[in-house]
Amino acid sequence: MQAVQAQESVNALNNFKLSTRVKLKDSNKKLSVIAVADASQCSDRSKAYIIMNAPFSSGHELIAQHKGKTIGFAELSYNASYLDRIDNYEPDSYSHVGSALVEVTARLALLSGFKSVGLYAVDSSTAFHFKMGARFNDADTDEAVKDIITQDLDDDPRIFGEMRLDIAQKSSGKDSPRLMSKILKDEISQLSL
Repeated sequence: MQAVQAQESVNALNNFKLSTRVKLKDSNKKLSVIAVADASQCSDRSKAYIIMNAPFSSGHELIAQHKGKTIGFAELSYNASYLDRIDNYEPDSYSHVGSALVEVTARLALLSGFKSVGLYAVDSSTAFHFKMGARFNDADTDEAVKDIITQDLDDDPRIFGEMRLDIAQKSSGKDSPRLMSKILKDEISQLSL
């Protein structure tokens, strides 16, 4: 049943235009991003794509591509309720790749009936996940991440661990951003989350 559910969520998002746009750093051009179920659908070279696969019993692989080149990757488990891994393979050339991958993750989670996504943040990704809306189970750790963001500091390698992205939780101010709830605001209101 879980494998069917994972494939059904992929099919439901097939050809879906994301809210997030990937940016080419050299030209500042913003690319539309389309979620697709098959690489053969990546035909428009002016767009970026997230290719969604459901090769595991309850998991997904997301491959970000532009012009046939893989620029990012994410691996999800438990029907998209857990983000196992996320990478921007071309951080010097592209920005917002991670945001696009998290958006697809959140949309797949919602389609599978989940209102949050778990993840394990490592040192260099903690501020990114915090900005997306993920929080630690510990208020002191969240405050330390807020300091990193508000003071524009480098991520502290000592701040890592389990986080949870509550998809519907709204931002409480610029020192505590929750971008995913802003990106998915229409879906959240439709689902009354």
